[in-house]
Amino acid sequence: MTMAVLTPEKTNGLRMGLGISRSIIERHGGRLWAQLNASGIGATFGFSLTAISHDLQRSSG
Repeated sequence: MTMAVLTPEKTNGLRMGLGISRSIIERHGGRLWAQLNASGIGATFGFSLTAISHDLQRSSG
């Protein structure tokens, strides 16, 4: 996935996406992180979630 580099000149949008993403991921037991790109321009964001097996999902529903 390619994402636009955030710069001070970028003014479109509400700048709420990362906060909303973090809330959703953390409420599902995951985590979100950011790492500066080696080029020094921009950052790469990642997240992880715990997978639930189909059998476990069926028994808890």
